[in-house]
Amino acid sequence: MRRLLAPDRRLAAPVHRSSLTAAPLMLLALLVSVAACSGLGDSGAPLTEPESPLPVPGEPLPPAARAGEPLQTDSLSYTAVHRFGTGSYRTYGFRVIARFTNRKAAPVYLASCRPESTSPAFGVVLVGRSDAAGSWGSIFNRAWACVGHDRQLEVLPGATRTDTLELLGPNAFDGFTGQPFGTFDARIRLGYRVQTCRGDGGCMLQFDEGTSNAVDVKVAR
Repeated sequence: MRRLLAPDRRLAAPVHRSSLTAAPLMLLALLVSVAACSGLGDSGAPLTEPESPLPVPGEPLPPAARAGEPLQTDSLSYTAVHRFGTGSYRTYGFRVIARFTNRKAAPVYLASCRPESTSPAFGVVLVGRSDAAGSWGSIFNRAWACVGHDRQLEVLPGATRTDTLELLGPNAFDGFTGQPFGTFDARIRLGYRVQTCRGDGGCMLQFDEGTSNAVDVKVAR
């Protein structure tokens, strides 16, 4: 039987250390509850886009490309480097400058972890592949310790919001072996939960209203 270790330093992370998922409740239906701040879905399924074809074994994915997504990253590839920790508990991270554009005719609201948060909460989803590491998704999709509130971040029609997001991982470990759960090197998308009104879990738009272009992440181990 496996036991998850969720160190306090991870759950109490600063606002920019984001990734909206509670370990088993993985993302991309785009968080069901900000009060629990679980990822974008509650099915427990692997964090893989269902519409994305799985690659042919031994063949690489085609180059990552932009396709007019509402959330745009500053690069199509990132290298995560060692930030802290030793052994199996080494933590890697990278920084993304993310730009979200509201293409609606009315304001939209981005889910945030706490009333005082100045950046949106977000999740991380694998693209075009299943997770070989126990269906745990990307190592950068992590648990949040959030509270319920009605101060989601407003984005006016036609406006673009820019945030600097810090991704850190792994975020879940086998309690007996200390080995991390999740996929290290992968193609991923970031995802915001976008709403048409304030309040936790209300007026949610479809997940593609808040997802980013695909990016490739390599962990320098």
